[in-house]
Amino acid sequence: MSFIKTSGIRGLNSNSNDLDIHTDGSMTMSNEMAFTNTNMLFGTKNLILNGDFRWWQRSSNATGITTTSYRAADRYRLALSSMGTWSETRSTDVPNGQFLYSAKLTCTSADSSPAAGDLAVYQQWIEGGMCGHIAKGTTDAKKLTLSFWVKSNITGTFICELYDTQNTRACSKSYTIDTANTWEKKSLTFPADTIGTLSRDTNGRLVLQMWLGAGSDHTSGTLQTTWSTATTANRVVGQTNLAGSANNEIYFTGIQLEAGSHATAFEFLPYYVQQAQMHRYYFKPHNGSYGWQGRRGGGRFFRCNNRTQGTLELPVTMRAAPSFSASRTYGDGTWGGGTCYASNGWGGATAPNFVNYESNVDPNSGGGNGGTFGFNVSVSAEIT
Repeated sequence: MSFIKTSGIRGLNSNSNDLDIHTDGSMTMSNEMAFTNTNMLFGTKNLILNGDFRWWQRSSNATGITTTSYRAADRYRLALSSMGTWSETRSTDVPNGQFLYSAKLTCTSADSSPAAGDLAVYQQWIEGGMCGHIAKGTTDAKKLTLSFWVKSNITGTFICELYDTQNTRACSKSYTIDTANTWEKKSLTFPADTIGTLSRDTNGRLVLQMWLGAGSDHTSGTLQTTWSTATTANRVVGQTNLAGSANNEIYFTGIQLEAGSHATAFEFLPYYVQQAQMHRYYFKPHNGSYGWQGRRGGGRFFRCNNRTQGTLELPVTMRAAPSFSASRTYGDGTWGGGTCYASNGWGGATAPNFVNYESNVDPNSGGGNGGTFGFNVSVSAEIT
């Protein structure tokens, strides 16, 4: 194995040591202090955001999920196609006290005999701009290692898949839940892919898919454990059907996807770093119990037809121009409207760092002077 030797690098421990930097990106020190991922020293190594499930802006308990949607934990989407009914809950059941939260996924209405096209997948979409260091599609492509903690009330084989949306390529790896109701740590290494480069942009180019169940369309072939053109029948062969019985459940936490052939310790980020990461994709401002407030003379302004307009400044520049939604929480007088929306003919109504809004309210039955009103609002630039 070829390497570059650097002597006396300080700051790694109290002594001066030789550091061997190998061609596969690993580093070994003469005193046996080793790293498997250079990003440990120079930047964020985890391609998965909110891997410790610290952020739940939308809800800490989403129930009755039957269609694909972002419902609870930030950055995670439950993809469903006629595969039962589910809930996604923030849980304090965690392994060895290392984490604050886990995601608990529960099948509340079973699909014991799934149709051929049925599926249930817990997934996260990763921007192409985050994937440059893995050099996918080149001769310098890196292996990727996925590690996570998992717990379920049922045992069996489950599939994790990496899917390249830009080049329609995929690779799947299986793991086994050996003991029911017990936290287990898993580590899966995906081979380097020298075919299919990823654009370094803000689109979702790589998807982590943690499968929960699938019909025969996805399970009837041979599991695709090396990178190749995605073949539907080969993607989830051997997958246990978590939707087989109502109240089946699975927990995840400590999800990490990193360059290299070995799993390293989970990367815990400072609160303010995670906050900025989450707000890049979704932002829900909080103003106490009443939501987001508009008030006569309070920094927003009324038109004569009892509408208020203004600009919602966003805490960070979002991934893309966001969508905007709002619902009325309270108001003075008799409401003539109560809807709130972005744009309404404004130029440049949405941008990555602000949203122009207009609320159609008549809190005093056409009195013209307005009053006090409140909305719950959210803006989203999620990858879909």
